[in-house]
Amino acid sequence: MKRMQILKFYSQRSHLKKNFTYFCSVNHLSTRQFSNGSVILRQKLSSPFCQSVSEIRDEFPGVIKSPFLDLEEIPSDLTIDKYMWENVEKWPNHIAVECAVTRQKYTYSQMNVLTKKFAVSVQKRGYKVGQVISTMLPNMPDHVVSIIGSIEAGLIVSPINPTYTPFELSHQLYDCGAVAIITLPNFVEKVREAEELIRTKHKIDYKLDIIVVNCDSTSSIPDGASNFQEMISNQVDHNELQPNNRTIDDVAILPYSSGTTGLAKGVQLTHRNCVSNCIQIFNPDSHHYLPTSESYQDVSPTVLPIFHIYGFTVLMVRALRYGVKMVTLPKFDVAPFLSALKDYRATVLYVAPPILLFLGSHPNITDDHMASIRVICNGAGPVSQSDADRVLNRFKSKFFISQGYGLTETSPVISVSAQNENDVFSVGKLTRSTNAKIIKSDGNIAMAGEHGEVCVKGPQVMLGYHKNLQATKEVIDDDGYFHTGDIGYYDESGKFHIVDRLKELIKVRGFQVPPAELEGLLRSHEAVADAAVIGVPDVKTGEKPWAFVVAKNKDAVKASELIDFVSSKVAPFKKLSNVIFVDSIPKSQAGKILRRILREKYVN
Repeated sequence: MKRMQILKFYSQRSHLKKNFTYFCSVNHLSTRQFSNGSVILRQKLSSPFCQSVSEIRDEFPGVIKSPFLDLEEIPSDLTIDKYMWENVEKWPNHIAVECAVTRQKYTYSQMNVLTKKFAVSVQKRGYKVGQVISTMLPNMPDHVVSIIGSIEAGLIVSPINPTYTPFELSHQLYDCGAVAIITLPNFVEKVREAEELIRTKHKIDYKLDIIVVNCDSTSSIPDGASNFQEMISNQVDHNELQPNNRTIDDVAILPYSSGTTGLAKGVQLTHRNCVSNCIQIFNPDSHHYLPTSESYQDVSPTVLPIFHIYGFTVLMVRALRYGVKMVTLPKFDVAPFLSALKDYRATVLYVAPPILLFLGSHPNITDDHMASIRVICNGAGPVSQSDADRVLNRFKSKFFISQGYGLTETSPVISVSAQNENDVFSVGKLTRSTNAKIIKSDGNIAMAGEHGEVCVKGPQVMLGYHKNLQATKEVIDDDGYFHTGDIGYYDESGKFHIVDRLKELIKVRGFQVPPAELEGLLRSHEAVADAAVIGVPDVKTGEKPWAFVVAKNKDAVKASELIDFVSSKVAPFKKLSNVIFVDSIPKSQAGKILRRILREKYVN
């Protein structure tokens, strides 16, 4: 099998012609020849650029390899911040990030200085390299500054969902060992409640350094909190930043991923994981961005939260790497979102299923809003082909819709469908340097078309779960494959399809809701003997949690009381939408809840 192939991009993909030199220059590709529309590219590893599934399977039995170029070796000092700022001198005066609500904005030159100022301030506070700092902020320019600045200071960032309750917040803060948290003034009281919960539960003297964003010189800040704006002010010299000696194999970010057997676990993602994933996505079929120049800049409305790994890697790190203008929205509200589309002439849009459904149905969206859109990429959950076609056929402008697949544990992207195919029936082909195998229920390796658990291996797979070696061993096998917990298959063209979730997580507006957490809360209620929670399909949210409850005394508690009880302890997206009283919860002999039976009896 040949390791060198002539790739005639121009005859097959004319839209790549003006981008190909740019594509090679920023992605560490070895160009051996570049003339007359033909390019010879060398693979450093064994998979050729374009192979059929049968060829790949013959050479590597049971393993599906990405059809795209493998990554070249990444320099050991190319941390996330250095990767992001590597090209910043090419577009210093372009806007890097702007808030669609407040209109606060920073140029690339300003961002490069402000992040370093924050890093200097953090270092002067005495935080040690490798310590954890948390952010609990909505999408906003200073959220971006705080994350990158913390990384430049050599800290590990553990982002937190701002809708978390004190109970949820206390778990993550204690588990990750955060020494500080960056948040808004109105969240400070919640942080202090979480601190008290930690002190009470663990019998320790626990106090965070609280840094508050959105306070200018005339604003009052909560007692004992620090002013973020002072930490990036003109009084701080960004040139005083000290080297931190972090390498690509050090942990950079510690997001928390919900499980089905308890509270969320910290996912250790290294600089290598995140930088690799950014480069992996950059292939001819799914890069999405056009080259930034003096006269052109892609615009990407950033409505998906950057405290989520999808928002962090795909919407923030990649965008800033390639000179894209991020237009941040603190949350999804119709008016600001429509403004971001129309007034900013958005070109690339990353969405979750509820937003794609919104685009296909909301009466206020016109052709003017979508006039500049070139590509929409859906992630965080599947959409149907009919849903995608509804959006494609509604507007005069021509754009592509692609779909990606991934998890927090994979930084997150595993596969992306080609943007020029408008195919959401699949989640596309594996990203560069990614291998996969499908393991059937009998333990054997599946062939094309056969269903089984999707297992993947690549540079984007996490280091492991934070302080949880046992959980890590349960999902990463001896060959280095991460077991996703998702049921899927691949077809003869090498495209992957996800058909079910072995993990049973409920996806509400793209957020993970672990049934075990809600079941534990319900069982803690004095009137509840047993409980089970399942996800029920919902047009607006993707899924919604339903609870099945065995009451100790049916007359002693109402469904509304249990809904309110759970609502008081969880974030809004985790709230129960329905409670059904049953005589018993169906379980296997091993005690596992048989959710399938509940779904068949009460939902289907």
